[in-house]
Amino acid sequence: MSELNQQRYSDASIIFLHIPKAAGSTLNTIIDRQYAKESIFSIYGFERSEREAKTVEQFKALPEMRRSKVKLLRGHIGFGLHEYLPQPSTYITLLRDPIERVISLYHYILRRPEHPLYNPVKTNNLSLEEFVSSGIAPIAYNGQTKIIAGVKKASTEYGDFSSTLLEIAKKNIQEHFAVVGLTEKFDESLILLQKILGWQLVYYRKKNVAEKQQTNKAIPSATTTLIQKYNELDMELYDFAEKHLENQMNSYRDSLMRDINTFKFLNQQYGQISSVSQSLLSKIKFF
Repeated sequence: MSELNQQRYSDASIIFLHIPKAAGSTLNTIIDRQYAKESIFSIYGFERSEREAKTVEQFKALPEMRRSKVKLLRGHIGFGLHEYLPQPSTYITLLRDPIERVISLYHYILRRPEHPLYNPVKTNNLSLEEFVSSGIAPIAYNGQTKIIAGVKKASTEYGDFSSTLLEIAKKNIQEHFAVVGLTEKFDESLILLQKILGWQLVYYRKKNVAEKQQTNKAIPSATTTLIQKYNELDMELYDFAEKHLENQMNSYRDSLMRDINTFKFLNQQYGQISSVSQSLLSKIKFF
């Protein structure tokens, strides 16, 4: 099964839809080790310096010959950019529990003064409930479904969405994605990516982990109910993706679970060694 999948995607470019606050930064550190730097095209905004920032329009404007050499296209982008790649391509992404993702997004914005929404949220002293219901951040309501479905109008109002959008997202997952992983099953998703895409050296340390991030238990039930209301499509999409991931994993039977258990053990050692190495480097004085 693994060899068949690797052969299927051996000539395909990979498009990574990096959904904000869904462990995409951690996955990017792994992706950087899989592809040559010159074959990666990243589309990010404020997260990168002005010199490094790239836009969707810049990508579309590239000569076809340059686009044909892109092996990994990634960023805070929506479904649809495969139409601008002259070569075969497939998508990957990570989804996160919608409630956890919105809570994480809110606190992330409050920690990042450079974020475009920092001033509006901070100046108006918006609570989590107000942040969600105000519509100030379209990505905070059904954001994952919009990205997978390829919604192009980021400012679309919450009430404009229907179950049709969900069906489009589900169809895209079934027809265009090699893997749709889950943040809550990161290791399982990663090993599946390794098997299907033939990745190597997938050990990692988590990125962008808040030291004192609030958990679901600290959030009033009325708030989580509100987030659910504004993310009904995302809740359904997450359940669909979870079943889809389980079906993919089941096709490998017991061998995949053995690989996952082995990986979890070895990655723990990798994390400990990396921590010690960084600690030692920080104590070295360079002259």
